[in-house]
Amino acid sequence: MFSHLVTVDSPYANLWVRPLTFSGVGLDSIAVPLEENSLKDTVQRGLEYKYNFSFLEQYNHPFIVTNFIVCWHMPIPENKEQIEDAYDYFGYVSLTDELKDIGYEIVNIQSRSGEIHNAIIKVISLRNLLKITFDCEWITPPASEEK
Repeated sequence: MFSHLVTVDSPYANLWVRPLTFSGVGLDSIAVPLEENSLKDTVQRGLEYKYNFSFLEQYNHPFIVTNFIVCWHMPIPENKEQIEDAYDYFGYVSLTDELKDIGYEIVNIQSRSGEIHNAIIKVISLRNLLKITFDCEWITPPASEEK
């Protein structure tokens, strides 16, 4: 719900979407870009939330209905690492300047039978996006004492 605090003139506005639902096509949410005032199906984006997300593990939803994967913890892979979903599609990691230190994109998505999916999935660390959007400082609390 942090997206409601981001203005459309923020330099990071394009990385934030407004969730409309909390379930859709097996995904966690259907969302729209911040600047969008319409609910047309052409502007809707598939949004999946994960606490942990790793390119080493098979993604449990179809890439072809996913536009954003937002997670708290994630390793940043090497450029061009292959990543797969559980629906016979695979793509490749693309490290971009736009997502430097925030995440990466999954590009060149295609099925094992040769179907091409001309979309890009943004994989974003919510923790890092919050930090740069709102200029946050994360503080680690002191360890609690055993009693």
